[in-house]
Amino acid sequence: MRDTLEQLKDLAGHCAAAPVWSLPDTDLVDAVHAVHDAEQMLAAVKLHLIREIDGRDLPIAQEAANTAVWLRGRLHVSIHAARRMVELARTVDQRPVLDAALASAAINVEQAHIVAKTVHDLTAEASADVVDLAEKTLVEQHADAEPAILRRLAERILAHVAPELAEDADRRPAERDEKRAQSPAGSTPRPPRSSTRRWTRCANPTSSACPPNGAPTPWSKSAGSPYTPSSYRPTAATGRRSWSPCPMTWCAGSSASVSSTPGIG
Repeated sequence: MRDTLEQLKDLAGHCAAAPVWSLPDTDLVDAVHAVHDAEQMLAAVKLHLIREIDGRDLPIAQEAANTAVWLRGRLHVSIHAARRMVELARTVDQRPVLDAALASAAINVEQAHIVAKTVHDLTAEASADVVDLAEKTLVEQHADAEPAILRRLAERILAHVAPELAEDADRRPAERDEKRAQSPAGSTPRPPRSSTRRWTRCANPTSSACPPNGAPTPWSKSAGSPYTPSSYRPTAATGRRSWSPCPMTWCAGSSASVSSTPGIG
């Protein structure tokens, strides 16, 4: 296989270097189709290789976090593209119909991703026979559909291959919403939390009850604090841990204080 791939690489290089301006219109169109088909076939080969690398845990042996990360470093692709390749490689390894369709260029890579996602989604709600039929229908009957149309067809494929399952799937959300609407509230709503932050102004700033200017002072949790403390300890009144900066004229916890709310929302 290695020699064959080297030959393909050389042939592709020759094709890339060949001038195309002299090709007739018909040959030019045919060449585009031929190159596109070859791309899909080679994509299938690459997926087979990726799946084998993933199955052998070669990326782990080479100290990569996973196969997608290994592919990102080796092929210089985005992590998103690498993950999609790994996921599709695992799917085609388990779905011979999808694998054969891509390997023969009956579908392209973008279509293969849509079929693979559909198969994955159907597995949770349909039997294996229904999933196989859905896969075969998409590949054989809708291979000529562009990805946007194929995606819409895939969303309704269950109604085509198993109408009774589709009806059940459509009915379940409505039943769930109806049941939820008829169910009692269950519990009393919690009262809204107050966002008011209250400070206390010391009646005598020079008193020992007030700390020096800028010193942190504990205050109750109900007051809250917009500041990030560097250290804190429980207050004597509530046992809650909270701090606020306390200028000389504003502090908390003083027995000789009057309540006040400055302009802090």
